[in-house]
Amino acid sequence: MDLIHRMANILGREIRPSTRLGLCTHGVFRKYYEEVGYLPSDGQWLGRNDGSVEWKYQSNVCCFQYDQPESAFMRQCFTRAEIGSIVTIGDSNAQRYWLALWRSVRAFSKDCRILGSERIINNGTQPDLAYYTKGSHEYLYEKILTTHHRYCRGCGASNGKCLWQTSTGLDNASISGDSGHHSKSAHIKLEHLPMTMILSTSLRFLILPETFRDKKTSSWIYNYFAQSSAEFYFKYYLDGRYPDVLLVFLPLNHVKFLDARRVQLDIKTFHALLKMYIPRSTKVFYMPSFMEFERTRKNTFWNNKLVDGLLAWQRIDRLNRILYDVIEEDLLNVSSGIYSFFDLIDMSKDRQRWSTDGVHMERVWYSSVIRSFWHVYCNSLFNKMF
Repeated sequence: MDLIHRMANILGREIRPSTRLGLCTHGVFRKYYEEVGYLPSDGQWLGRNDGSVEWKYQSNVCCFQYDQPESAFMRQCFTRAEIGSIVTIGDSNAQRYWLALWRSVRAFSKDCRILGSERIINNGTQPDLAYYTKGSHEYLYEKILTTHHRYCRGCGASNGKCLWQTSTGLDNASISGDSGHHSKSAHIKLEHLPMTMILSTSLRFLILPETFRDKKTSSWIYNYFAQSSAEFYFKYYLDGRYPDVLLVFLPLNHVKFLDARRVQLDIKTFHALLKMYIPRSTKVFYMPSFMEFERTRKNTFWNNKLVDGLLAWQRIDRLNRILYDVIEEDLLNVSSGIYSFFDLIDMSKDRQRWSTDGVHMERVWYSSVIRSFWHVYCNSLFNKMF
């Protein structure tokens, strides 16, 4: 689908799939991909006009069940899915989504605590080496991990843990048919990892000119190599503790004015790294980018800036489409463990009132998107439609 066709769709002439309207699941999404060849779009927002978090997105492609108690629904879902860890990766918008995830888990948890964050000095952009050098290879990492400016002042890493009570016997019965009464405590770990370019070099390993002996294991460590932050995260940092759920927010607004062919190559390289190192037991969700709004943009240098005749949101829309093309084969493969979401350009197109600076949104946006994300996730789980 070319850009003109996409713009026509956004203005109200969306292609409708022939699927019957059912619960929003990744199975329904997969059928939509097959028929339409892009992410599901066409919907409306339902809610109050006071900016509250009670806003709900309703798709015209599929439906949500918002009428059930949210905390009970989430507790049932997490009990069934046995989710123990969630990781997000991306820029300052991704960090805001991580905070929304944190709030969504905290809502049904007994105790949530932030365990660590990068110590960014003087609101700077240099990564905090100490955050990433903890663990079994602390001595080695301190010697060979190199850092470089991120060009983002709100993009630090954070991690925390929530303690929650799994479903009661009644909840379990409603999920699996088990009439027994079961209840136990469980932990969920949540972490955000910053990435301000698709192949950011803010954290990387270079080939070692010599070998090192790890002080803790007494083993010899040979050449470590990671050309990008993504490779460092996937190959080393997450090794041995890969998450159950990984949400990828590629920083497309940071690369929107770069040559599209270069961005496409970077996305392909990133995706290849992800598939090489992230196990299929991890459910990976590529989340598209949303609209940028010129009327609320604070940085006037970028106001109404055109590149190849396209505004920022049009460039982002184009890059979302490139991302889809790169991952489409995996989205259509039931066993790939790779998924996506709604077209967030379409989902955000009438949400200018929530835009704070043209690039970021108010809290209600991130909370609403994550709420919809969990509904799709849990509906897919309950109905075996992943």
